[in-house]
Amino acid sequence: MIQLKPAKKTGVNKISSAVNDGMINASHVTLHVLAKAVTVYRPDIERSKELDQRIVPWLHSDIQYYLIISTVLGLIVFSTSWGLWKKIWLLRGRKQYSNVLLFLVLWVLHRLLFITVFITIFGFLCFLYAVVMVVVRTINFLFVRPMRWIIGKVVS
Repeated sequence: MIQLKPAKKTGVNKISSAVNDGMINASHVTLHVLAKAVTVYRPDIERSKELDQRIVPWLHSDIQYYLIISTVLGLIVFSTSWGLWKKIWLLRGRKQYSNVLLFLVLWVLHRLLFITVFITIFGFLCFLYAVVMVVVRTINFLFVRPMRWIIGKVVS
């Protein structure tokens, strides 16, 4: 058993007992407990492979792969990503700001947040949105518009 506060001995001065109260008494730690502690804290092979795959040490490798793929897909459909970003934060024109410095700071912040946050996190969703919109426009062009034309000719 590990005792964090060993039993107080009589006749010990206050300074040494205060130091001993905060420490683990090593005589109470058995070899079995130390061996189990080593096996608990030792990383296994899977964990060490996952740690080797990381680019940024404190970020899980699956999240890193998502961010890389999301950035690439977001840049592939850049116009869609930029259009969706402008719907979220539309930067006003230069003439609407009284201070040029304020406009320049907001302009740089606007672009920087778009590249670093929006593209990296929501690039995959922008790609999916672009694919869905292409499918909807294709269905509209191939099926809906011809049916509207035919119905318009029959009715009139």
